[in-house]
Amino acid sequence: MIGDVIKANRIKKGWTQEQLADRLNVTKASVSKWELNQNSPDIGTLPALGDVFGISMDELLEYDRENRRPEEKIVYHATLKENGFRFDEVYKGVAETGGRVSVLSFCLAGAESGPEWMLTVDLQFQDKKILRQIQSLLSESEIEDVMERRFLDGKEKESFHLWVTKDEIFRFRPGDRKSIDAITERLIEKGLVSKGDI
Repeated sequence: MIGDVIKANRIKKGWTQEQLADRLNVTKASVSKWELNQNSPDIGTLPALGDVFGISMDELLEYDRENRRPEEKIVYHATLKENGFRFDEVYKGVAETGGRVSVLSFCLAGAESGPEWMLTVDLQFQDKKILRQIQSLLSESEIEDVMERRFLDGKEKESFHLWVTKDEIFRFRPGDRKSIDAITERLIEKGLVSKGDI
């Protein structure tokens, strides 16, 4: 609906409802009603809306909705252990590409030398280059578990686990026992896990 198009384009521009209202010489209440699909802009306001957003009337009125290709989005999600702040550049890259970076918690982890505090950081990103960057920072003995979630027109359609090692990325659906067993065998061959770890 046109209200959804107005809201999406306003947010894309980084404007408040009041800022959009000022550009169109209407009230903030009018913009609010449009976005809630309680009312529609009058015919004289439509060209101005198209102009301020830099979109065509077809896009504004969604005339091409039936003919457009469904929009697919792939989102990666990783919770990484912070080892000596070596992932700083990854965090920076995620933030710069519009992803999310948040520190989850300090966890008390066991070690041969005794308990130690471990920082874990949550990353959500779309740029596959970030995935490659994480891979490049892993040591020969490390594995990271990354989730790949696929969305079609905003609805999640499927998800995959990515077991990321220094030189390979293994991809499988959650619960796919056959693939998990085969990948685990491969990781044992590479010396990354032992049968006792499984």
